[in-house]
Amino acid sequence: MSHIFQTRHIARLAILVALTALAGCRDEASLVAEQTTWQLSAFNDRPVAEADRATLRIPARGQLDGQAACNRYSGSWVGVEDDFRTESITSTRMACPALAAEQSYLAALQRVTSAEVTDDSLTLTGPGLTLSFTPLLRAG
Repeated sequence: MSHIFQTRHIARLAILVALTALAGCRDEASLVAEQTTWQLSAFNDRPVAEADRATLRIPARGQLDGQAACNRYSGSWVGVEDDFRTESITSTRMACPALAAEQSYLAALQRVTSAEVTDDSLTLTGPGLTLSFTPLLRAG
């Protein structure tokens, strides 16, 4: 009887180790994002004009910042890739010709509900929303 108990205990431990390793893979993808400055390349599958391209950087877990069309912005994020939300987005308040594009981007950023990171793309999605980014600068 104790042999069966030990076998079940070892099997449960093996499953726990496997799940922990899979969670580590997700964290590893997030670390790639934390070392990259991303540039907005498409908004809802439409290419973004050069003058309107925002950047997004994740300098540390839970933090984000970037340059929108006119102003610098910063905020925080919570969750993991399939449950990713931004919070407390603030920006400087300078005016420029591309202010409408900036306001649209910052409003969209606050509606994000998930993130997908690969080596060459970051995709943020939400209800009726897709923000596609490509790497601009990688920390090395």
